Amino acid sequence: MFLSQALRRRGLNLQSAKTEIVSAAQARNTIEGVAPVIAEVQQRYREFLEDLMGAISPYMSISEIEESVDPNDAPIEVVREVFRLNFLEATGNFNKTLFHYLLNRLGAQKDSYAIDCCLNQFSANPQETQTVLDYVQMVGEFEKAFAAIEGFLESPDCIYDYQMYQIFKWLSTLNVPPTAGLVAIARRTTFDNARPSYLRAVCRLILQDYGTMADLDRLEASYSTVHEDFEKAQVLVSLKRLEFGRRNAFYGRVVGDGLLCERAVKLVKEQRKLS
Repeated sequence: MFLSQALRRRGLNLQSAKTEIVSAAQARNTIEGVAPVIAEVQQRYREFLEDLMGAISPYMSISEIEESVDPNDAPIEVVREVFRLNFLEATGNFNKTLFHYLLNRLGAQKDSYAIDCCLNQFSANPQETQTVLDYVQMVGEFEKAFAAIEGFLESPDCIYDYQMYQIFKWLSTLNVPPTAGLVAIARRTTFDNARPSYLRAVCRLILQDYGTMADLDRLEASYSTVHEDFEKAQVLVSLKRLEFGRRNAFYGRVVGDGLLCERAVKLVKEQRKLS
């Protein structure tokens, strides 16, 4: 009541729907957010390094300290403990800042401690998909991740086209062959015209590298149904593994379909020469 009166005297109105009375400690946690937790991790890290190196200036940042220390000497048990307390055992709100901070520390040391928790985030926190994929790549847990990703993509929890795009774009950049199940999902999505073109494009990348000859036949046949020049060029590039003579004969028939098609054909042929 007093707060409302004080604000009205200053020409302000209190929005009751956006106002909550909490204890000082709770208010401080809300305002400061994850900063105190990260500060505690950094302090414990600094104490570890002091034992290792001797006195360290309290004004040095963690990055400055690490320049003088082998990253493999970092106290991974500290990071694990904080991750356990805040993500494996905590029941409060998901804090993405702390999540990113801890995964970067774990990933830098190839520690897969958080892998199971991370693979559950595809459904629980889809906005963290790229962060999770980056962590998987850093720790090299591809076998476990591929199984989890395949299960997620086949589940009713997979509802966002952009999330699928992130996953298949990531898969296309790896030097690790995807599972047959993931290739099958990419195949189904590639030829689903109800899906956005950007998603079908990255799924086509999977087929061009890991699909069967039947997939390449189907990609070749799909060219006649494509109306956008950019997508036509993508289809032409996806046929790079097609039998040499057959591919070039097809290219000869379509190379005049536009500038992008001409460049796509040239790109594939130049890559052939370089290889």
